[in-house]
Amino acid sequence: MAVGAIVLGLRDVDVDELQAARATRTEAEVTGRTDIALRLLAEDRRRISVDALFLEDYRLGSTVVLLEDGTWRRLVAEPHDAFAGNCWP
Repeated sequence: MAVGAIVLGLRDVDVDELQAARATRTEAEVTGRTDIALRLLAEDRRRISVDALFLEDYRLGSTVVLLEDGTWRRLVAEPHDAFAGNCWP
């Protein structure tokens, strides 16, 4: 049972890394926060919300780099979150 969990965890990380490699990098300004996400204004003026584990690391008005591939998104500076389920294509 434990071996299966480890294999699934490693696969999850691999999928996230592949997704990140295909993704487009977008710069965005932090415009707000919720309990679990940052509100961003992208360089092309789109309003985006993205989950973040360490919200306190992002000041309002600061610039972040976002990885985007279709509906998949994550911040470059954030580690892969295996519990978020956002890495599956």
